[in-house]
Amino acid sequence: MENLAGMSLEEALEHLVHCGIQPQVVFSEPPRPPNDQVRRTARIVRYENNVLLCSYFSDTSPEDN
Repeated sequence: MENLAGMSLEEALEHLVHCGIQPQVVFSEPPRPPNDQVRRTARIVRYENNVLLCSYFSDTSPEDN
């Protein structure tokens, strides 16, 4: 399976479902409440053993915040 790291969760799920794979999705949460999670995108950190590990990343530059 190709490397899905960095893809948005939406894109990765679409790709895997198209291939007939329905993975488990697990989120890595920060130790404190995420700031402005609305402005963040769930992205794939790792895909291994049919598990997508995701975390939220900002898609904006620091100057935009």
